[in-house]
Amino acid sequence: MTKEKKIEIIGERLLAVQQELVERELSPIPTPKLYEIMFRLSKIPEQETVSLEFMDEHDISAIKASRKLNETLSRRKMTFT
Repeated sequence: MTKEKKIEIIGERLLAVQQELVERELSPIPTPKLYEIMFRLSKIPEQETVSLEFMDEHDISAIKASRKLNETLSRRKMTFT
């Protein structure tokens, strides 16, 4: 499952819990427990997000060179084993 899909599903659940809290009177789930669930669900998207790193041409070239070197070394390891 992709991060985007996970965040979407968690967001839907969070909205449902928030809606239930708005409409809440008496129910099997105590209100404090619903607040706890809402708090936990609201923290999950923060953990699922990824950070963006902007790179210039020099950075991209360095990463490509590093990947190429790693691939070469991996192939050499395979021929020695």
